[in-house]
Amino acid sequence: MNEAKISHLVMVQEVIGRMASNSLALKSVAATVASAIVALTASQSEQGGNSATVALVTLLPLAIFWFLDAFYLRIERAYRGLFDAIRRGQDVEEFTMDYRPFKAGLVDTLKIGVLNPVMGVYPALMILVIFIARIVG
Repeated sequence: MNEAKISHLVMVQEVIGRMASNSLALKSVAATVASAIVALTASQSEQGGNSATVALVTLLPLAIFWFLDAFYLRIERAYRGLFDAIRRGQDVEEFTMDYRPFKAGLVDTLKIGVLNPVMGVYPALMILVIFIARIVG
């Protein structure tokens, strides 16, 4: 394998690593937001506020994080396709970072969000928020 191809593979691998980091960061932020909302829900309940409304409002950011995480995972998979094409010596423009041709064979972002077991974090957080709101409220 020539040096240019190795450099290209390293570049693509770095992008794949960033996508994985973004996914982990989204899960961390989602868990933090869910925890903060659970605490806010409890304080609203103590003050006589409507904790169910606060909990329901939380579901929107969690759904957005869920979608973004699935979006990053889909892009990561496309970059993995680019990586494999370079590795196999297929006809790929030298030093291209265009992942779009490799998205064609992938499932949609929404399907990735539902079918991928890693995405189970978000429904679990949503269920936890609803459960805590029901208990506290």
